[in-house]
Amino acid sequence: MSAPNEDISKYDSTYDEDAKSRVRAHQKIDGHELKSEFDVLTVPQVMWKFRKALSFGVIIGVTALADGYAGMINGVIIANPGFVKQFGTVTTPDGTKALAPSIVSAWGAVQAAAQILTSLTFSTFSDRYGRKVTFYTVWALTAISFVTFQVCTEWKLFLVSRIFGGAGLGAAQSLAPSYICEFAPVRTRGLALLVYYICNSLGLLMGPVVMEILSRTQPENYKIAIYTQWPVLAYMAFAYLYVPESHWFYAIHDQDEKAKKTMRRAYGKIENYDIDTEYAIIKNTLMEERAQNSYGTLQDVLKSYVAVFQGRNKWRLIAGTVPLMCCQLSGVNLFGNYSAYFFSLAGFSNPYLVQVLIFGSTLATQCVTAFVVEYVGRRRLVFIGAIVDCICCAVIGLIGSLGKTLVLKDFVIAVTMIWAVFNTFLGTLGGSYTAEAPSSRMRTRSAGISQGGVAIIGLALTIGIPYMINPPANLGLKSGWVFAGLMFPMCFAVYFLVPDFTGRSPSELDELWEARIPAWRFHKTKTNIQLDLQQRMEYEKAMSGTPAVLTED
Repeated sequence: MSAPNEDISKYDSTYDEDAKSRVRAHQKIDGHELKSEFDVLTVPQVMWKFRKALSFGVIIGVTALADGYAGMINGVIIANPGFVKQFGTVTTPDGTKALAPSIVSAWGAVQAAAQILTSLTFSTFSDRYGRKVTFYTVWALTAISFVTFQVCTEWKLFLVSRIFGGAGLGAAQSLAPSYICEFAPVRTRGLALLVYYICNSLGLLMGPVVMEILSRTQPENYKIAIYTQWPVLAYMAFAYLYVPESHWFYAIHDQDEKAKKTMRRAYGKIENYDIDTEYAIIKNTLMEERAQNSYGTLQDVLKSYVAVFQGRNKWRLIAGTVPLMCCQLSGVNLFGNYSAYFFSLAGFSNPYLVQVLIFGSTLATQCVTAFVVEYVGRRRLVFIGAIVDCICCAVIGLIGSLGKTLVLKDFVIAVTMIWAVFNTFLGTLGGSYTAEAPSSRMRTRSAGISQGGVAIIGLALTIGIPYMINPPANLGLKSGWVFAGLMFPMCFAVYFLVPDFTGRSPSELDELWEARIPAWRFHKTKTNIQLDLQQRMEYEKAMSGTPAVLTED
């Protein structure tokens, strides 16, 4: 990322006096600073000094294994011969059973609908009752889904399993990234969020690997795949019991002593870390937003949702939604969730192997991204990902128009793997954008709305894709043209609407949004808060004769 080199005061003429006063207020409130001196440490220094706080985020991040694995098993198991024999309702001309496209769509639709519902509503639940209680609810929903899946013998009961699974997934995906953001230091926020998405991809990869092994050993015993989900559910129980309640949740509700207790557990052994000073930064970050978000009556809750769509919150919501929307519109349902089904219908003899290659590429890319994102920047990776995925979809559509020769099939696999690599930027970083873009008090609300909005698009595609790739439409690989057309305008949306948040504290982001800095200039703009911290550290250096920046022991 380029070093900041533009002063925010340059843009003072673009907004009114009230906005100017709010920006100036971001520098200091009641004598307390709004940016910590720890924010200027290098990434390795932060990882070492804040290792315990980061461990809470990592522990929650690993629970994404369950999200990815359970979701993928539900998607890939429909290509298993034993599953088709058990739940098939259509008889083909050669006398074998097949799944009705309407039922396949219904399974996907109810899961997506439940995911949307919990994405939109569980932010209120989390803000009222706490992150821990919400995590326990996620576990209960997931457990019910697993049990129902294990005992079901007809497609209607499998429908019930998908409902509970979708509800658990929506609640987890709207809460977990926000929780990780609340514990991760500014310099490693992107890296900590990537742990969640790496584990999610690992879970996605495990699904087709398990089904590939079953296809070679016990091709019709699909229930073995269900049994393998219980260890990840057990880990979820451990994680949710072990991690503390978020200190940001306590701060929002003015439970100061409980917040400081959590901070002492997470940060208490860090040298020169003053709990009172750092907690004051959190409280002052929340202070100006307090009037927008109340937790008393139902009317207050409704007003808080309306506030997400007003003023600068509206643009923050858009910035947090666009990258993840790009991931959805780039064909992630077709080439991801439905990939085994899609490639089997497209004439590939080993669709599970293709899926393993796709998710293996995704996982490898995420691991690399985790180490470069804080240096390269989020915006650059998302923009490149959107452009390359648009091109890949067009190429797949073109191949579908040319025919199905063996050479072209191999080329499709290669292009799909390239698509998977760059789609990783959209999906992984898109998830982090939903948590980083909103203001601190609006985080769970806005993240839930972003996830819910994207899930609505996913629901429409989930319903439409089985009809798109089956007769009478029977588009097959030509479906790539559809997603190329959807992605073309999204490339422009990324450039003009999605800023880079790398290395920015919540207060700095508030200041940049208030100043109406264009998205493509965020990473170049030096904030008043940065200037204030720089002056303070230079003063401390002059007074003490030693550098104010903390270094490794």
